[in-house]
Amino acid sequence: MKATLEFNLPEERTEHICAVKGMDAIAVIDDLLEEIRSFLKYNGGEFREWRTKEGGTHTACAETLEKVRSYIWELRKDNEIPDLI
Repeated sequence: MKATLEFNLPEERTEHICAVKGMDAIAVIDDLLEEIRSFLKYNGGEFREWRTKEGGTHTACAETLEKVRSYIWELRKDNEIPDLI
């Protein structure tokens, strides 16, 4: 089976970019979920600790990241966004 998408460029440039970059967007979502998982399960990843421009150190709140992760999964399910295999 084949599918062909056609766009009237430049008028539909935004729609074209969204269609072309869809897989990249899913990869970004998966990377974000993996970083959240890393923090929640292993206390690691990008959310473990970071420095602000002022030099202060921060760490993420596990409860907040759990809520964000749940919300992302809910949005994925509602919008039928597939998992990367």
